[in-house]
Amino acid sequence: MQSLARRLATRVSSSACGKQAIASLVLCGHPENGAASGIPSGGVPAQSRASSITSEALAPNASGAPKQESPGASTSLEEALIERGLEHVKSVGWSHEALHLAAKDMGLSRAASSIVSEGPASLILRFISKSNAKALRILEVQSTEMKKLNLAERLSRSLRVRLELNVPFIERTPQAMKILANPSRTPKAGQLLHEYIDEVWHINGDRSMDMTWYLKRTALCGIYAAAEIHMLTDFSPGYGDTWEMIDARVKNLFDLQRLVTDGSSFLDMTFQMAKAEISKRLGFEPKTS
Repeated sequence: MQSLARRLATRVSSSACGKQAIASLVLCGHPENGAASGIPSGGVPAQSRASSITSEALAPNASGAPKQESPGASTSLEEALIERGLEHVKSVGWSHEALHLAAKDMGLSRAASSIVSEGPASLILRFISKSNAKALRILEVQSTEMKKLNLAERLSRSLRVRLELNVPFIERTPQAMKILANPSRTPKAGQLLHEYIDEVWHINGDRSMDMTWYLKRTALCGIYAAAEIHMLTDFSPGYGDTWEMIDARVKNLFDLQRLVTDGSSFLDMTFQMAKAEISKRLGFEPKTS
């Protein structure tokens, strides 16, 4: 019954999932749509600090009127609400209710959650940013072991480490993709994907300064996007089918020599591969002449 419900939820959100995945694939190949390197800080004030700021901001002044909240206090409160809201996502999803519960945890009115400017999207983007940073830390810890692998294996491992962080929220992934499919949010999601993929290439020794810079990152973004969609309908033990798919795509398609000598056809092949995988998972049938 649980598997059936999960399949139905995935189908309901399939259109949005496909749009968000394809948009991320397009955006991540362009540095102007995202930072060329570096990890989002994702720093969040401690709860005690947030509580202190909140109390000070909401306390009345000498005349009895509430104090005007400073921009800095507002930002810190928003950060604290987002961080606390993530704790409720598993139970209530990527929703305003998660932010309402966060406000309640902090001893605030539900209305305080309105300070989070992008609502549930802020929760999703924060989760992605934190997961990117966590995955890179994991890869750093595994650096000695990674050196024993060839390039294709290292790239596959890098994608798998990041995707494994989505597993605890897999039931909520279609909802997140639907929210991020909004045109105003897709560029931000694409930027975060680009930042992670760019860092993966960098730690694996890529220092390219020519057109291959774009091709390498677009290709790996395509594989990641296809794998993320694949996971939604993967009911194999431990998502084994998804990891095999990643290994096969990287080994068969990520030939660096071909990437350099025949970049345009490689890029087209990568886009077609991602498009075909996404269409297959979403149940779209290709047109026949």
